[in-house]
Amino acid sequence: MADNEKPQKVADYFVVAGLGRNTKQILEAEGTRVDPITDITVIFKNKGETPPEGFTCVEKTPSGFSADLNSGSLRSESCFLCYRRGRDKPPIVDIGVLYEGKERLIEGCDILDTTPQGHSANISDSASNGIFITYRRSSSKVTHTSLAVTHINVIITSKGEKTPHAFCLIQRNLNKGMVSSDVYLCYRKSPARPHCITYEAEILSRYPQQDVAGFPLPEQVPRFCLPMGAIVECWPRKSPHPLPIFSSFILTGAEGQKVGTTNSLYTLERELR
Repeated sequence: MADNEKPQKVADYFVVAGLGRNTKQILEAEGTRVDPITDITVIFKNKGETPPEGFTCVEKTPSGFSADLNSGSLRSESCFLCYRRGRDKPPIVDIGVLYEGKERLIEGCDILDTTPQGHSANISDSASNGIFITYRRSSSKVTHTSLAVTHINVIITSKGEKTPHAFCLIQRNLNKGMVSSDVYLCYRKSPARPHCITYEAEILSRYPQQDVAGFPLPEQVPRFCLPMGAIVECWPRKSPHPLPIFSSFILTGAEGQKVGTTNSLYTLERELR
């Protein structure tokens, strides 16, 4: 039979890849996945304030300078940013800086107006022109594609510091004094993924069962279909069911390039039993 008379095929193989019964768990390196940031505050150490329980204080900038938000100011008190990670409330998805008297608070945002001990959280040394940190939380319905703030940094641009890779710079100088350093906040977002366990993906079923002549099914197919692995995730009951994710990949065979496509689905755990 001539080549042009051969039946046309949509694909060489159809494969279902996922979590098998004896799949090996992938152990992630420590620190590669962190809980999202749920709370932020500021403290004035000169007033005897310390980080609240469960909070981490941003003590240093990326280059090792003091992360004092009033760095270099002669009149202002030392002010430091603190944050808390967790999953007990919707995470923070945006952070901003508000110049009081010059702009209004954006709808849906909250303003950090007091410190843990009840002092004013005004970073500025001026009572009439305050500088406050603002933030916005995500909705209670977090999806598998939602992003949340996972890292916060303080940088001093007047000392040559630049925004770290993948961080978003808030273009508002926190230090407006006559003699002071240029201090900025920056933050990084990451997927707001829930608690999960990652396993190596494997082939659960395939068609045809036998390899095609001249093009055996590559062993790497499960890793190309699910490069992040087969993941078991724990989502809140109110979360909407995740939509399928379509992606493509290329496997190079002996006779040239072969293109593959993947349709990733989320399945309820009770459906797997």
